[in-house]
Amino acid sequence: MSGEFKIVTADDIFRLPDVNTGMKILKTWGASIKGLKDKNSVQDALMQHWLSREETQREATDEVTSGLKEAIVESKRNRDGLIRSFEEMLSIYRQLPTNHQASLNKVFPSLENTTNKKIKELRSNECAVLIAGESVAGKSSFINLLVGVDLLPTSQLSCSATFCELRYSSKKYAVCCTKEGKKTKIDLSTSEGMEELKQQISYITDDVDDNENEKVEIYWPFDILEDGIVIIDTPGIGTSKDMTERIQQYLENAFGCIYVINSASAGGVQKGRIMDFLRTVMNLSEEQFNPQTTMFVCNKWEQVPTHDKDEVMKSNNYKLRQCYPDFRTDQVYYLSTDRAKQALPHGLILQDHKAILRGINKLLPASLENKHEAYYRWLSTVLKRTQFILKVSKYTRRENIENLKIQIQNIEKQMYNLQQNAKASIRKLQEEVQNEADGLHYKVINLLSSQDFLPKITQWEPSQCPQADKKWKKVSGSASEVIAQRLTQEINNWERRNGIKASIKDKIIGRFKRDFELMEDQINDIEGMFLGDETRILADLQKTIRGPRNKKDKMKGKGDKQNMVGIGGAVAVLGTLGKESKDVLRKYKRDNCHLKMAEVTNLYIQNILKSKELKENLSRFVQRYAKGIDKIAELIPDFLEADRQMLASLKVEAEQTKADSSPACLQSCISLQSGLDLFYVDSMMHVDYQLSDIDCNWDDKLGQGSFAEVFFGVLNSNDGSKHDVALKRSRDIIDKKSVTDILLEDRTMRDAKHENFIAYHGNALQRMKGGKTYWVMIMEYCAGSLKDVFVDNHSQYKIENPANCRTISEKESAFKEMSVFGVQLCQGLDYLHSKKLVHRDLKLENVLFTQKKIVKLTDVGLTKPEIDISGTMTGSPVYMAPEVLIPKGVYNKSADVYSLGIMIWEMWYGIDAADHIGPRIMKTIEADVTRADDPLRPLMNIHQKPDGEWIKLIERCWSPDSSKRPSAAEVLKFFKNV
Repeated sequence: MSGEFKIVTADDIFRLPDVNTGMKILKTWGASIKGLKDKNSVQDALMQHWLSREETQREATDEVTSGLKEAIVESKRNRDGLIRSFEEMLSIYRQLPTNHQASLNKVFPSLENTTNKKIKELRSNECAVLIAGESVAGKSSFINLLVGVDLLPTSQLSCSATFCELRYSSKKYAVCCTKEGKKTKIDLSTSEGMEELKQQISYITDDVDDNENEKVEIYWPFDILEDGIVIIDTPGIGTSKDMTERIQQYLENAFGCIYVINSASAGGVQKGRIMDFLRTVMNLSEEQFNPQTTMFVCNKWEQVPTHDKDEVMKSNNYKLRQCYPDFRTDQVYYLSTDRAKQALPHGLILQDHKAILRGINKLLPASLENKHEAYYRWLSTVLKRTQFILKVSKYTRRENIENLKIQIQNIEKQMYNLQQNAKASIRKLQEEVQNEADGLHYKVINLLSSQDFLPKITQWEPSQCPQADKKWKKVSGSASEVIAQRLTQEINNWERRNGIKASIKDKIIGRFKRDFELMEDQINDIEGMFLGDETRILADLQKTIRGPRNKKDKMKGKGDKQNMVGIGGAVAVLGTLGKESKDVLRKYKRDNCHLKMAEVTNLYIQNILKSKELKENLSRFVQRYAKGIDKIAELIPDFLEADRQMLASLKVEAEQTKADSSPACLQSCISLQSGLDLFYVDSMMHVDYQLSDIDCNWDDKLGQGSFAEVFFGVLNSNDGSKHDVALKRSRDIIDKKSVTDILLEDRTMRDAKHENFIAYHGNALQRMKGGKTYWVMIMEYCAGSLKDVFVDNHSQYKIENPANCRTISEKESAFKEMSVFGVQLCQGLDYLHSKKLVHRDLKLENVLFTQKKIVKLTDVGLTKPEIDISGTMTGSPVYMAPEVLIPKGVYNKSADVYSLGIMIWEMWYGIDAADHIGPRIMKTIEADVTRADDPLRPLMNIHQKPDGEWIKLIERCWSPDSSKRPSAAEVLKFFKNV
């Protein structure tokens, strides 16, 4: 055996198969075996000899967790920066006129008190990590390993019967807090105190299924907790409904969670219990708790046979991927707590233990970023709303009083109608959700009571039943898990067969999302009326209100997040095997286990049917589909009412001649917003990729424009795959002048999802010497542009233009090929316009295509909200509409349609419009663009001119009068019909 087993690393010592093998190895090393009787003593001897003979460097826990302490220090810096910004915002708020303060308080109730509360939260340095998991998974043993002290009780039964909060203190004591509010202090410097602590934590009897303590606070000089970290031990998931609710409360304030899985239990991940935890997580918003800040620790790994480990790992990954949002394999760790504890006295941290500590190093910084971003986003929303109010005030003071009164009167009518519609739609949404929940409740009760369904659930094979045990509670826990797992699966199968989830989704999302998006558009139109040319803030405000920016998915497709919270899980979690199952389970034997399982399964289902929470759980399940929609929906009446009150006060304000403090406040607000955004990018923002993830020759450009340079790159994904990408780097550094627009563009790109819109993979930052930082956008790489297809005669992608064809059949063929690209171009542009965006620099070079000939709109760095564009000359002059070339006011999406007309002409003739009309372009621009007799347009009387219908379309597109131009949707329809 010793010939087969070799010790290459210290970790191998803890994989020792038996005592004899260890004895033989010690003899070959020349070490004494005197007094060694069992495996543990042999392993200790091997470890001592190994460390002395190899001069192995011993590691301390603080060396491995140094990154964690750095993250805490960085968190302190970020919190201090946020506190300064919050205090500056309060200073601006206090300088505002009372009517503006009232308007802000309508949207942000008790704004000053809320801000002070958030400042107080930021001053706290406490960082809580929740340890959750299945009963008997070894949570308490795992925590004892983390803190390096055997404080929490451990046994084969569920030990922690209450919540334990572990905090740093120079003194050793505990405080037991009962449910009645009584507090009892325990001195932990004595063995008697340590024993009493374990009894207080684990006290549960067969007759009492609860612990009298609400929580136990443990104070100890833990090295790992010195910097404000708090570890929270929880009772096993699913032990009771009250416990699950309290875990949710803890999660709301937690900075991360470690879920411990019992690897030795039937293949690791048990869907029944982890689904309970998952539902708890998913009932929280991402601001309350981010699912990505969870680690999964598969404990008792040494109990899994070596030949089964690969299969168990694959199975665990599969199960977690099925039931957890955006699961990543690097969130799972495998650990033998017993072996790791055995190595610690020798000053050694085993590799799996080390991996866990490094995982915590990654987990907490990510969670801290998430919490900080929530504070940043709230403050940013307040500042943007403040800017909106101040800009409206600025506009109204400019206007003629009588004109302003008429304008406000018209706007108020529109706002009143929209407000009533919004309230009615919200009522309908709530009624629809309740109706769907009631209907689902009725269907589930019928299912659980049906004679067709019950036999599938209650019939068991002996091999499917838990092991018998003298302790009925242990059998009860194991039986509950397998029943919940089967019930979840069967109900989900029933749901899929009947398409219940899809039906609910269609009814709620399909109808109400469109309603509320339309209302948002109407609000934009209304609010845009009294902002004049200052309306960029609207799009920025709306995107901020919608919530956190979408995280990019590291080049992998996303599954349906609703998979992990099916109807089955919402129902199965309510089942319990309490005292009513005690008599049955005490008679549970190996030879009758399948019969007893049938009995307790019936009891389990009856408890679900009796549960008052069944309807509530199903209602929560249905409400999840309205999540996001109802958030915006509820804000609509509030914003409209705030706007209405603001207008009323502005009518009075406009008639007064007293000095206005608004301009100074507005400037302070804009300065604070840009400073806050710059601080966010420099210190808080989590980039999607590091530059080290990308292979790129930064000296070799694919192209460049006024605002950015484009490079070819290869993106290396986490799974080892490589992807060709285009890297768009801003020409200007990130500073206070540019940062707010950069973040808005990033958010716009994240929200844009269409086959004919360039895919955005995420961002990176290029930090240069001297503190300069450049923004890098990582985008889909394309084969070429439409200029290569229609104009460049030397391009490998060039196709025949209809104007250059000699025969009718050739012309028809060329037109069909042109239409394939034209349809996609119009689809992309129509999508862009549906998002209330204008491209502003539409030309053949800025429309790309992939190897599969899929058209992609790109160069959207110039893309701006439609209501924001005014008085700025941006784009290529040949493609510019008159209202763009000669800036006189606001222009909209019809400016893109003008450019589209020029592009269609180029696609037909294969001629560069700039070469065709370039010599005239800079003469007398205004006269050339607008005069009717000889306008600045390409000529239509060249050889093989388009058919009459095409000429009409093109000329409508480039009409000097923007109101006469068709929409992108109309041009698309024309392309499809001809």
